Amino acid sequence: MSVVREPVFVSVLDPADVSLFSGFRDVSVSVANATGPYSFLQSVLGARLLGARVDVVVGYWGSTFADLAENGYLIPLNLTGGVVYRGRVVGVPVDYGVPLVICRGAPPPRSVHELLNLSRSGGLAVVADPVVLSSVVYSLGGSYFNGSPRALLSRDTVRGFEAVELLLRNDPGDPFNYTRQRSLFNNGSVRCLLDLWWVSKPLPSGYTAYIFYNKSLAYVKAAFALSPRGAEFLQRYGDKLLIKNRSFDIALGRVEPIPVYRPGAYDPLLPGVSYATYLIYRGTEPTQALKQVVRQLTQ
Repeated sequence: MSVVREPVFVSVLDPADVSLFSGFRDVSVSVANATGPYSFLQSVLGARLLGARVDVVVGYWGSTFADLAENGYLIPLNLTGGVVYRGRVVGVPVDYGVPLVICRGAPPPRSVHELLNLSRSGGLAVVADPVVLSSVVYSLGGSYFNGSPRALLSRDTVRGFEAVELLLRNDPGDPFNYTRQRSLFNNGSVRCLLDLWWVSKPLPSGYTAYIFYNKSLAYVKAAFALSPRGAEFLQRYGDKLLIKNRSFDIALGRVEPIPVYRPGAYDPLLPGVSYATYLIYRGTEPTQALKQVVRQLTQ
């Protein structure tokens, strides 16, 4: 028995995700015009203009989907694995975004030590995303959260961010401009790129790569089934969800990180990590940057 009515209308972020539904009858797919944690709403609004009601949304697990789950707008699924919220599966994963260093014409670095040596030579561009940088921090024994954001102040975590500081300082581009960083790699200006990579995406011919994967942090792209109330809610108020209290995003200006969630409460941890990284990039000593963020997260 289907969890949604037929025909089904699906909204996806990535045009490549259209193929996920190519084998189903009575399924219509809408593609959002932009990527990001909130861009699926553009597709929802586009569906409204077409007179369709969205039944399934494919997007990144983050603030908006947690909000929908909290209000009963997602259908719990009878599955043994998936995106879990308050002990119930609410989404079916279709892909994972993990930290990866990709190189052209040479073996990739396989440790933070090798990564730092490559950075010192000017051969590495870094995308300053909190999940990407977790590969450095966690590899040196640090963590973002161990029951409290004060984990950011542990000796090993500070040491990890000191390594991040070196990567940012040596970067030949702009670590907060992922388009520029990928252009530097694609045009051969740097030999390697530390970036987010979707597991389902094949590696281009002639490239080598190493996944700096830590099991604590990864971006999850999943399919979420909307309840009838959820579909109606998005039809009526989807655009209102674009208005968020995102103080760290505002402070950061041009960076839009994806929050991590704990059941029943908003957790601005990843935006906080992004803000600390930006402060370090602008010259603040790592310990002071982390202390500033922890104060804001715990006040």
